[in-house]
Amino acid sequence: LLLNGVVENSLSLIYVKDLAGRYLLYNQSFADAFGLEVRAAAEGVSARDVLLGRDDTWLDPVSQPTWRSNDLLAAAAPITIEEVFAHPEPGRRTYDSTKFPLFDGTGTVYATCGVSLDTTERVHAVARSKEAEENFRSTFDNAPVGMAITNPDGLMVQANAALCALTGYSVDELLGKPLRDITHPD
Repeated sequence: LLLNGVVENSLSLIYVKDLAGRYLLYNQSFADAFGLEVRAAAEGVSARDVLLGRDDTWLDPVSQPTWRSNDLLAAAAPITIEEVFAHPEPGRRTYDSTKFPLFDGTGTVYATCGVSLDTTERVHAVARSKEAEENFRSTFDNAPVGMAITNPDGLMVQANAALCALTGYSVDELLGKPLRDITHPD
């Protein structure tokens, strides 16, 4: 009862598959993420039952070979990987997944368990940040006016080509130099 409460109330997708890749268990977050309510209704069963005994071919035939390969790796040893799913409504979703083997009483692997956290927004934020950094870098490097970035102590940590041309110093000569050394005292 306690473990069921933890699994069912987790925002992470939690799922267990047998060694043939068929689902033995999954939580409500998993059912929600993969839109199982609609697919189950079409078959006249509940979202909690529609995938049991089926493999990922039914869920996503395109991703199935990759997911199956990951499950086989997890049967041998725990792994942490990034996985993607092209959901028809919210679109492509990215998950950080940890998968690991489950052992029976004799120490034999009988299934794999996966815990996946939707990291789509983080992945998008990182991509936006990288794009902003590239835009800044291009603007800074190609600006027609001399520009420098200093640290809190006033030492230059970046300088553009226009500043080098203006001062007659190379970038290497400017880095680490106080900005006040190349500016007019006034």
